[in-house]
Parts: sequence; C-alpha cells; structure tokens
Amino acid sequence: MLSTLEAKIPRAACSIACAFEDPLRGEAVSAQNDSDVEKPVGFRVICKWLDASRPPSAGGGAADTPRGLRCRRNSGALVSCHWHCGSIRFEDMRRWPAAILFDFDGVIVHSEPLHFEAFRAVAAEEKIELTEDEYYRELIGFDDRGGFRHLFAKHGRILEPKTLLRVLTRKSEAVRGMIEDRKYSALPGVEECVRGLWRNYPLAICSGALREEIEAMLEGVNLRDCFSVIVAAEDVTVGKPDPQGYLLTTKLLALQHGKKLQPADCLIIEDAPTVISSVRKVGFQVLGVATSYPPEKLAEANYVVSSLVPEEMRRVCPELRFVE
Repeated sequence: MLSTLEAKIPRAACSIACAFEDPLRGEAVSAQNDSDVEKPVGFRVICKWLDASRPPSAGGGAADTPRGLRCRRNSGALVSCHWHCGSIRFEDMRRWPAAILFDFDGVIVHSEPLHFEAFRAVAAEEKIELTEDEYYRELIGFDDRGGFRHLFAKHGRILEPKTLLRVLTRKSEAVRGMIEDRKYSALPGVEECVRGLWRNYPLAICSGALREEIEAMLEGVNLRDCFSVIVAAEDVTVGKPDPQGYLLTTKLLALQHGKKLQPADCLIIEDAPTVISSVRKVGFQVLGVATSYPPEKLAEANYVVSSLVPEEMRRVCPELRFVE
C-alpha cells in the first residue's frame, strides 16, 4: 500500500514528475519517472499525490505520502515527487525566508513617542509647531534628516546646512537623554519573536535612527546579540522611505553568511506604509505591523499583524519557523 490517498483515486494512467536540487551543482534536475535520475545520497522523498479531477473536499488535492516510501506511478493522478536533502543546513538555505530584516522604532521598541517629543521640542525652538497627529501622519518612515527637511519645506522655510546640523544635533541629544532615562520598552511579543527566530534565520535591523540610539535601546531590551547586521541612518546616502537601506542590509547579510541573497529571499518587518510601498517595488516581501498605523493603512504588505506575538505571526505567516 503506497498511501491512504491512493485508495481514493480511480485507476487510470498517470505520470510522475520528480525534481531535486543538486547541492553540488546548485541546479534543478527533473525527470518524468523517478527511475530516470539517480537518487542523491542523503536525500529523502516527499511525494504529493495530486488528483486534478476532484477538489480536496472530495478526496482530491494533495497529501504527503508516508516518509520513506518509494514514489511510483499511481492511479488517476499526477504525482509530484521532491527529493529534499536530509541536511538541516541545506534545507534551511532553500526555505523562504532566507533572512528577516526588521525596522526598529515602532517594530522592536516603543520609541516613537521619544522621537515625537524630540522632534516637537526642537521644531518649537525653530518656531515651527508640530502636533502628535502630524508627526504620526507625516514623519514616520523618514530618518531625522528627511523629517526636518519635510517640516521646513512644509512651513516654507529654507533649511540652511548649518541649521540642519544644529537641529539634528539637538534632536539626537534629546533622544539620548530620554534613552538614558529608560523612556522606552520592547513592544508586545518582541522578545519571544526575536529569540524564537534568531536560531533559524539571519536577523538584521534597518532603521532611520542613529546607530548609537539603536545600539543603546537594543542593549536595554537585551536583544543586541540577536542581530548580526545593523544599518542605521548614517550608513546610507538616501534615507527611508527609499529602499536603499534595506538593499544594503541584504547585501551585508549575504557577504557575512557567504551566500547569494536577493530581495525576494527576504522578509521585511515594517510599520510605515511609505516604506512598505517602496520596498515592495524592489522585490521584498513585507510583514506589516499595525503598531503605528491601523491595518488598513498597511494594505500593500504581504502580511499584516497587530503585534509580533509569535502565535499571531505563525497564524498569519505560516512559513516562519520559531524555536520554542
């Protein structure tokens, strides 16, 4: 007996399509019959019996055959047979996502109130009023440089280089003081999420915040060891919402781990609609977190969650593998 599903499929001619990826040559090998190719050492067989004539509710659809069975011609169905390497390392390299890239403020830590207060205070010194609603509606997704440029332009003010340097310095000092006073915290589910993912995936941070701010707050929530790459505002020539930072993060992770890594291989976790829109255009998939905006504002994301609580993430994005 091949499988419990075989008995449900009427006898008729069928075909077998076998495929595996050669770990030495890095290319796919396929055949019309499983005897046409030599089974690679260390591979196991997973067969999908596909009855195209009936939907799953009527006994069709797909199911895995019991592990270790040989894939043969079956009755009335197409059979898809995939040989997967038994090595955890090789399987991990083939699974999606290959890496996970996190935004920081509003995703890892509840720090947007710090940035709002710092922006508001510095803008007030320049005789510009900034409301909380205006900050969350217009400035989230910008780095500090872009945020001040937006504010000055909106109010018809010329932003001289020396003025930009002054406001950036004042804003950084204000945020640093609030960090020292511990006016931030990890967002719900973040510690369990990050700790649950970091042994299965390379993790990185790409943020519009300054490196010293990111490092200090990561240390404060005891998660610094989980991120092998951090790309901060000073590492890019064009800040968010431009995708340059995430593309650089992908490149640095690929170099660090010695493998090819493209945007399509990665999952970005973001809370800013403008950033989600820009990174989707260059091929990234995105999990939007509704911490700063309501879910409907994150419609361009591939997945949307209300928090990084692992149970919700598993339900919404079942591809993710957590270490318990």
